[in-house]
Amino acid sequence: MKLSCSVNSWRIRPTLEDVGETATITSLVSARTRTFLGTHPPTFERAREPLDADHWLRQTESKFGLLDCTEHQKVLFAAQQLQGSASAWWANYEATLPAGRRLEWNEFKTAFRAHFIPAALMQRKLQEFTDLKQGGRNVLQYSEAFNHLAQYASEYVNTEEKKRYAFLRGMNAKLKERLTWQQTGTYNDLVNAAIIQEGAMRQVEEEERKRKAPASASETTPGEASPGIHLTNRTAIQDTPAATIPAPVCTELPKTTTAAEPSFPCAIPAAKQSVSCTVSAAREPKCSCPTAC
Repeated sequence: MKLSCSVNSWRIRPTLEDVGETATITSLVSARTRTFLGTHPPTFERAREPLDADHWLRQTESKFGLLDCTEHQKVLFAAQQLQGSASAWWANYEATLPAGRRLEWNEFKTAFRAHFIPAALMQRKLQEFTDLKQGGRNVLQYSEAFNHLAQYASEYVNTEEKKRYAFLRGMNAKLKERLTWQQTGTYNDLVNAAIIQEGAMRQVEEEERKRKAPASASETTPGEASPGIHLTNRTAIQDTPAATIPAPVCTELPKTTTAAEPSFPCAIPAAKQSVSCTVSAAREPKCSCPTAC
């Protein structure tokens, strides 16, 4: 930048090199902005749930890995994604900064969390983490809940040993007993071992259930009715008045020309005759009522 001097005043006159440098910087910033917007960063207006604010921070921060930007530029990129009440908060917060103050990304995150995730709420989430139990969840569901709340309990999970201990602490007693040998390795190793042991336990329970299952219909003892088969109530039939049962007719075979096969009347009283009393050609005269003829 060259300085030109006149009699009455000093005047700063930019050179062509200065203009070119400014244009280059503007072009780079515009290119980075386009690249950032090309990653489709999420917008943020308000936190309906406390974790919404933290989720937005993580998503936005993940986009910066695709860019070559400074810590201050990260703040500028993130700030333009704020909308509504969140944008109003940022405008008010920015107004409190000293003139020319260039806020960096970690400072922005601290201020953002302080407003949208109050300390009292963070303490509540920490309590949820320490109280977390597996209960009726399977291992995978339990690990998802554990990882979700662990972000609010960094002092409990900042080493592999602490993380394994915290995970084991909330597991069901039977499964925990099977994993006491898992004293080394990573947290992921422990989760994998827990899933394997859970599958083995389910297999044992299934085999025990099958052994205790009742016998099938083909294995029922003599005289025992199979499921779905109903025995006739003989007593009810015997007690039915004879008048309500149609009296069958006992008929004689027609007489033939052969005298060797005479017919005989049925010896059963009419009221107790069966449906048909006939003389058979296979035997001597026989009534079809075998109990009486």
